[in-house]
Amino acid sequence: MARPAAVQERNTLLSQQLAEDHQRAEQMGRVNDALAEEERLLEAFHETGKTLLGSLDLENILDTLSLQVIQAGIFRSVMVALVDNDRRTVRVTRSFTRQQDESGEWRRAQPGTDANGIEYDFDDDNVTAQVARTGRMAVIDGWSKRFDQRFSPPNMPAKTSYFIPIVHNTRTVAVLATASEPEEREEMLRKIDVLGPFFDLFAIALHHADLYHNLQERERELRESQKIEIMGELTAGIAHNFNNLLQGIIGNLDFALETPGEAPLLIGKALESTESLAEMLRQLMSYSRKGLAPERVPMRLRTVVDSVTRVCRSTFDRRIVIGTHIADDLPAIDGNAGQLEQVLLNLCVNARDGLAEVTGRTPRIDIGVTAEHVDEQEMVLLQVRDNGIGIEPAVQARMFDPFFTTKEVGRGTGLGLSSVHGSVSHHGGWIACESKPGEGTTFGVYLHPAEVARTTVPAGFPLSASIGSGKILLIEDEESVRYVAERTLVRHGYTVLLAIDGEQGLQMLADQGDQVDLVLLDLWLPKLSGHEVLERMEEPCPPVVLFTGFAAPGNVSERVVATLEKPASPAALVDCVARVLEEHKPKRS
Repeated sequence: MARPAAVQERNTLLSQQLAEDHQRAEQMGRVNDALAEEERLLEAFHETGKTLLGSLDLENILDTLSLQVIQAGIFRSVMVALVDNDRRTVRVTRSFTRQQDESGEWRRAQPGTDANGIEYDFDDDNVTAQVARTGRMAVIDGWSKRFDQRFSPPNMPAKTSYFIPIVHNTRTVAVLATASEPEEREEMLRKIDVLGPFFDLFAIALHHADLYHNLQERERELRESQKIEIMGELTAGIAHNFNNLLQGIIGNLDFALETPGEAPLLIGKALESTESLAEMLRQLMSYSRKGLAPERVPMRLRTVVDSVTRVCRSTFDRRIVIGTHIADDLPAIDGNAGQLEQVLLNLCVNARDGLAEVTGRTPRIDIGVTAEHVDEQEMVLLQVRDNGIGIEPAVQARMFDPFFTTKEVGRGTGLGLSSVHGSVSHHGGWIACESKPGEGTTFGVYLHPAEVARTTVPAGFPLSASIGSGKILLIEDEESVRYVAERTLVRHGYTVLLAIDGEQGLQMLADQGDQVDLVLLDLWLPKLSGHEVLERMEEPCPPVVLFTGFAAPGNVSERVVATLEKPASPAALVDCVARVLEEHKPKRS
């Protein structure tokens, strides 16, 4: 039988061994937790790096970087506020939280939208603005009067809050905020310290996104300046042709008054001139619309070539012969018509300038569209060829460089080819040039075909069947337009209600809207604009056709089913009304 002293010694050794095992288990647990946290950090760094290298989109960067620290279990909440470049405001752009469910499992991060969009003055006493100004982290235990009481009232549960400056080159570009339980303060400070490289990546990504946004804005401004410059260069030709057409209109109408017997013939000639004038205006308005929408849709290059060719033939020196050749059965491309019109017009103006010094031969510009196989892929090739003076090799090497120009001061920016290169690149294509001094130049724009050719041309409504019926509300302030439109529609069987401003039009809709089958709406109206009328129309409302002297706006109300641009012939007006009423047959109770 063992002695009591020996038993006690063994028990002591066993207790020590158990205590050491427990300590080792706790240590191993801490090591495993640290390894797991390190793995989460590495994953967050990896995803951040991919975002930094693969995206220049600010919204994507904010979402990815904010969610990474949540999903990786590093923070349980995060708020991101961006500092504007002028250091005038600090704006909350993202807010996410992650909570445990009843079983203790962590749920996926959910957006906390209450504070999103809130903006503070840069010199505000709010802690977010203060950290943006000083560039120093703020750690606050419990509640503080520097909090925004709309989202952090004094009776909120006690937390420790951390406001972390995101700094790029000594400049605070954002503030990231999070919170923890008070007892987790030291652990959270350690995490924040470890996350230093992560925050640096965040700052770099935000800076790159800002640079990219600024570059896009400069490119947009450059494209707008190019449009203005080219319109200025075409002004003389535009004025010449307008005056010629007006001369024909005035002369024929004068003759019609003097010789009534010949009036039908003379008025017909005047109408032909007005149609030419209207077509020229439409082309110029289409080209000069403010802003080039970034969206691309399946389209045919034939429409671009036809549009630009008409402008060039109307405005260039009449001695220049402009020829076109468009191959049959060409695939559609995914393109932006406004940008591609500017590309082609820039190339044509460049060709025209190269023809200024041509002697001994007829100056000529040829525009062609063909299908080509390049590196085993089908491409659509848009070519502009001239027989002008050509381009020197030294100029060819630099002509697509940003801000490179050969024009003298006072003769425009000369940045057309740089703008062309940027627009073609945005379409996923490329541009090539072949030129021999003294012989001419050929520019080739290579574009990828659209995967699905969705371009369709609606069939025309047969005017022979256009004796219709229905009640039309015409909201138009110009008396002459009201007179012609009303007379045209009444002659074709329609009942017409007239409103001379937006306010009267809305009142007539309120009084008789259930009997109106279609609204013809001008956009520029007194009292209430066409846009305001659209916003205030009450459901149910009849379909709306914009009847406007401006190119169709890009984003209008869903109530607008068609646009008819002025000037429109009586036949076009009846055609449009008949087609819309056929597609949107009135429902009577």
